[in-house]
Amino acid sequence: MNSSQQEQSTELDSESKTRFHWINILRPLLTAVPTGIAFYYDSTLLTVLLSFFLLLSVLWLWMSQRLSVERESGWLSVLPTSVDVVFITAFIYYTGGAESVAVLAYIYVTALCAMNTRVNQGLFAASMIALLFALMAVAVQLNWIPLVNI
Repeated sequence: MNSSQQEQSTELDSESKTRFHWINILRPLLTAVPTGIAFYYDSTLLTVLLSFFLLLSVLWLWMSQRLSVERESGWLSVLPTSVDVVFITAFIYYTGGAESVAVLAYIYVTALCAMNTRVNQGLFAASMIALLFALMAVAVQLNWIPLVNI
């Protein structure tokens, strides 16, 4: 790699870290609020679920400060997206399924993922959301899993 390419790579890496830094900080903060509410209202299952998500969010924040996700592997950036979508889908299931207001969180995840133009993260998020939500809705409709609204 010549110096011009190396300089451009460093510039892209810096831009990527700056752009996603606030998102990586916001993820644990936004998770801490519902975790605290679930704990306050003594909802054990939801507290455990959200606490695990909070732990993964903090771990991802720590990792993103230590290494360049985009430089190591652009596809490594879909890891937090996958975790977000799985946990949001679980949260939606436990708060009423398709009728839960938490379905709106999918829009937030897709919009943030679409900001990553180096990897088709927005398309990945939208596809994963559609698949998991459809699986959850079909499973509830066919009574494979009970409808839950805590």
